[in-house]
Amino acid sequence: MPANEEERKGNADVDRFRQELAKSLDPHGSNAVTGKPEPEPDPGMPVATQGDVRAFSPRKGSDKKSLAVPIEITNCGSERVFYKVAITVSGAIYKATAQMETEVTGVYPGTTWPTELVVRDPQHDAPDHPKVEITVQTRS
Repeated sequence: MPANEEERKGNADVDRFRQELAKSLDPHGSNAVTGKPEPEPDPGMPVATQGDVRAFSPRKGSDKKSLAVPIEITNCGSERVFYKVAITVSGAIYKATAQMETEVTGVYPGTTWPTELVVRDPQHDAPDHPKVEITVQTRS
C-alpha cells in the first residue's frame, strides 16, 4: 500500500506510462484477446503407454524419412516431477530413437505436458505402419 499521496501519484503515473507503452507497441489491438483459444486436436488412442507417458500414432514428415510422434506426460503423483522419456520407432528396416526431458520446470501434480518427438532414420523411408515403443521413462 502506498504510504502517502506522493507515492500514490507516482504509482498512478507509472500505471499510465505502462498503458500508453502497451498501446504504442500494439496500436491496432492485434494482440487483444479475441475469444477462446482453439482446442488442441485429439491425438486419438495411445499406441504405447508406460507409466505416466503415452505415445500416439506418428505422422510422416515432408522428407519421408522422419516421423512426428505426439507424446503426453500426465503427472498422476502428488509432487512436481521431472521426466526423461525416450521413444523408439521401428518398421521393417527403419529404426530411430528420440528423447526429451522436462528439466526446466518439471510437470506439476495433476497436469499434462503435451509435446511431440521427431524421429528420423536418414537411410530409410518411414514405414506406413510403424511400431512405437517408450524405451525409457524415468521420474525424479
